[in-house]
Amino acid sequence: MRALFLKDWYMAKSYCRSYLLIIAVFAAVSFISSESLFFMAYPAMMFGILPVTLISYDERFHWPAYAGTLPIRRRDEVREKYLLSLLLIAVMGIIMTVLQAIAVLRNGSELAEGFVMMVVGMFAFSLLGPCVLLPLVYRFGSEKARVNFYILIILVAVLAATFSGMATEVHFPFTTAYLILLAAVVACMPLSYAISCRAYEKREF
Repeated sequence: MRALFLKDWYMAKSYCRSYLLIIAVFAAVSFISSESLFFMAYPAMMFGILPVTLISYDERFHWPAYAGTLPIRRRDEVREKYLLSLLLIAVMGIIMTVLQAIAVLRNGSELAEGFVMMVVGMFAFSLLGPCVLLPLVYRFGSEKARVNFYILIILVAVLAATFSGMATEVHFPFTTAYLILLAAVVACMPLSYAISCRAYEKREF
């Protein structure tokens, strides 16, 4: 498992440096604007689906065929990608939460429900990325994942609008609505992992 993390670390350093610029821009905008959930959540979402990009490089360099000659189970490869997603989301989520807290305090506001709502929403939408995309990538390959990424963005927008409407109609606070979404995504994560393992073990390279 440690070797797989090290491989992905080297690949990320070589091929994913542009992510740092994107993250820096969105982090700066989030710091300036303390009321934008999208700009706060997008960096964590991008980091959360970074393993999807790494899978595309794995396939480009024929890693699955090479890994078949090594004492590595495909289930271990899948587990490493899920753990990497969770780790990246946690790290970027903490960074964005700290930046957002500083922005809120700088604007003279208290860390009230609005701040908590944005943090919960950020983690909910960030976890939704790997939960949905990784099974599709392991089943159909990385090329189709590009289309799935845009579908995911649309899904996130629809879910955000749906939960906003639900919170308004039934007088739920937005924090409660996003907590429901977060709980649903966390509950579906083991199922997502199981589907990914099954799909990847059946693929031929």
